[in-house]
Amino acid sequence: MSLCYADLSPALQSCFLYAASFPCHFEISSKKLKRLWIAEGFVQHDNNRTLEESAQLQLEELIHRNMIQVVKRNIDGGVKTCRILRRMREFALRRSEGDHFAVILKSLKCTLPEKCHRAFLDGSSYDATSTSKFSLKDFSGLFSFLSLEQNQHQPRNLNDFKFFCHELLPDAVGDLALLRYLGLRSGKIKKLPVSLKKLGRLQTLDIRDTFIRDLPDDLEGFRDLRHLLLGGSFTDKVVNLRDGIIEAFKDLQTLAGLKITEGIAKGLIGLTGIRKLSIGAVQGFHLVDLFKAVKGMEFLRSFTMKGSFEDKHYELPFPPLDNLENCNDLLDGVGKLHYVKSLYLWDSKLTKAPLWSLQHLSNLILLSLCNSYDGAYIEFGDRGFHKLKKLSILNCPKLQKWKEITDGAMAKLETLNLGYCPSLVELPKGLEKINSLCCIQISSMSDQFMQDVHELQSISKISISIRGKVQSTPKNKIKRPHNESKHQADLNLYQSFEFV
Repeated sequence: MSLCYADLSPALQSCFLYAASFPCHFEISSKKLKRLWIAEGFVQHDNNRTLEESAQLQLEELIHRNMIQVVKRNIDGGVKTCRILRRMREFALRRSEGDHFAVILKSLKCTLPEKCHRAFLDGSSYDATSTSKFSLKDFSGLFSFLSLEQNQHQPRNLNDFKFFCHELLPDAVGDLALLRYLGLRSGKIKKLPVSLKKLGRLQTLDIRDTFIRDLPDDLEGFRDLRHLLLGGSFTDKVVNLRDGIIEAFKDLQTLAGLKITEGIAKGLIGLTGIRKLSIGAVQGFHLVDLFKAVKGMEFLRSFTMKGSFEDKHYELPFPPLDNLENCNDLLDGVGKLHYVKSLYLWDSKLTKAPLWSLQHLSNLILLSLCNSYDGAYIEFGDRGFHKLKKLSILNCPKLQKWKEITDGAMAKLETLNLGYCPSLVELPKGLEKINSLCCIQISSMSDQFMQDVHELQSISKISISIRGKVQSTPKNKIKRPHNESKHQADLNLYQSFEFV
């Protein structure tokens, strides 16, 4: 192990020691790990790559050397979670302690060693009642401070500052002048202190799944901010930001959960480096400036917008979706976006069959349709969806027939999810010929449909999971599928508004 470690560059050594600070049975989010590496300064600038792309290469190198182990992969094959093997971690902790690289705290009362800039709190041993007396004074020299909380029902989860976040974050957080990563996800916190503006080196602010609805004013000093995570792409939560601030975040890569305003829409126009954009409370008068901004984001790979519209016709300057008038025109435009890997169309009430329009998306791996089609039939041609691995069709009450799947279509399909389509009485013919299909998930379908499912089950080795009988869901209370996985999509068009 010493030889393997010595063969690493200094940057890779730091990345390895940092990852090894997590328990060996801990599943580390690769996305979060890369952001933390960047915040620590372990990833060097490269004129041909973003910091995130360089961090990905460093992760792949450590995986290739068997120093980090892949636990789960995304549907597109990318690393989702990873971990350190026990023997590797034992070696790394000895090295880390000797080099004063990081410290594992058993209690908040522990004294930090001198020259230590990284602390990991073992959440299984700290006394939560002592957090009210917790002071940040002794932690002002830290680059990062993470809490590893033990949950008896789940694996350990990285919660960052969650352990002391009751309803208010202490004003003293502003004294952490070197802090570059602040994670408050899933905490009870309701408000951020004004002192937050002092964290001028902050690169990541994560307040997803908290009760925060407004960001403080005077955040223009966040010149290094790269990831602003305010709400999830699959939730209705949005957070307010005062107009005139967003323009200052020139290095922003991820912006999720922001409430759109006319000022915000105009401010986004100069942020050309954004890779993921998720905004809410969109209205018709926002669209021209919003899509002008999106048009200039040449690296954009994930786009989610949620809102409502009173009018039904808009002309949007967004090639190749120009002259967009309604959601069916949107479908034609999306069908030309061949770089799309994952696509979610929810609550869009299309009258045009979506599968026919989307079948030639050459890189599409995941397609999720929920409450998105008001027609009676779906079909697609030969060799359609030739890379698709997962297809979900849910909450389509008028759907009556899925026409025959021809040879060569959906040749790589692995998972099919069908549910809440009460008028659909049978599976499509040809489904049994898809050799890659290993799992069908059925939710609340008719008795006649279930008879067809049982016939397929008797002649194939496909695993079929069944949940409940047909249920009539009120039109205004359609539920989004709880079992839809929240894959990181390369383009999400989540239509939580309705075009007529």
